[in-house]
Amino acid sequence: MTGVFGPLRAREEGNDTAERARVREQARLRQRRYRQGNPRVDFHPDSHAIEVINLLRTNRAGGDASSIINRIIREWNERHRKGSVTGIK
Repeated sequence: MTGVFGPLRAREEGNDTAERARVREQARLRQRRYRQGNPRVDFHPDSHAIEVINLLRTNRAGGDASSIINRIIREWNERHRKGSVTGIK
C-alpha cells in the first residue's frame, strides 16, 4: 500500500483500520522527532502576564497564548541584545 492510492485501496479492501493505525504511528513519530529538538517549557503566568496575553490574543494565526509568548520573548531579546546571543546578561 504505497503511493497516493494506497489509502483508497485499503478502504476498498475493508482494511481502513490498518491504514488509520499506520497514519497515527507516523504522526507519533513526527511528534517524537519534533520534541527531541524542541524541549517543552511549562509556563505558569501570574495575573499580570495573563492580562497581557489576553490583550494580545486574537482569533487569527499567531493569536494563541504560545505564539504570543514567543513573540514577547523575541521582541524583548531584540531590544535587550547587547553583544549577547540571548540578550541575557
